[in-house]
Amino acid sequence: MKENSDYSNIINVILSISLLLSILIIFYQNVGLPLYQSNLVGKAVGFAIEDRVETVGVTTVYKKPGGSLIGTQPQGAKGTVVDGPSTANSIIWWKINFDSGKDGWVKETDIKKVGSTVALAIESCSPDKATALVNELVTWTANGVSGGSPPYSYSWSGTDGLSGTTNPVAKSYATTGTKTASVAVTDSLSKSANRPCSSGVNVLDTQLPTVWVTDSLTRVQPTDPPGSVTAASIKAARNEYEAFQVVVTAPTGVSLNNVNATVSDLVGPGTLPTSAIALYREHYVPVRVQLPATV
Repeated sequence: MKENSDYSNIINVILSISLLLSILIIFYQNVGLPLYQSNLVGKAVGFAIEDRVETVGVTTVYKKPGGSLIGTQPQGAKGTVVDGPSTANSIIWWKINFDSGKDGWVKETDIKKVGSTVALAIESCSPDKATALVNELVTWTANGVSGGSPPYSYSWSGTDGLSGTTNPVAKSYATTGTKTASVAVTDSLSKSANRPCSSGVNVLDTQLPTVWVTDSLTRVQPTDPPGSVTAASIKAARNEYEAFQVVVTAPTGVSLNNVNATVSDLVGPGTLPTSAIALYREHYVPVRVQLPATV
């Protein structure tokens, strides 16, 4: 009987220790002291770094797992996972870089995955004009920036000291020639993408000629000021011919050189192919004797 009593005492001690440990664990949890562990290893989790996520409801954002509150995000707020998983108070936490508003740690149960982060990319880079004059403002734009983790930052470089951190960026040039540019875009995770602009700007030191159109019967004199019409409108029935004039007027005091012209399909309610179009260059014929008003 004494042996059985000893066994009972041992069992009671073990039960008391187990009960004490349970009480201590509950106490620490209830008083809000976080049982914090960072960088869980080997635990199955629902997210990965650079995953795109979305809040499933109004979500509280914390400074650290189980720490102080720093703000909230509305339902449907999107962001990118940048750290985690970590655990505090037996809750799994992830650090989210939201597209807008407060960034920080949120509970795993407050977010859902909406995709993985797509690689940062720049669709194109281009100037707002192909030709400019000296000291004329040229605007360069990075188009179709996507992927990565917003927000983005920009860094421009190019001919004649082009630089800037905005998109678009503007510069005027004091010298002539072809000017080029390139842009580097960096996201909030420090991932970057670079793209040179596909076309440059030809900077000239003189005014550009004016190109305008008029009907086929108007006499255009060399000293006539340029017109304002730049689109021709013609009408003709089948097997008829119709014409219009394209006039290139040089700026005052400037000579025209190396003027070339090509034709393309004429498009309107119908399309007139280039095979049906004839291009002629007009010449001036000196008329030294004026014809009488009536012949």
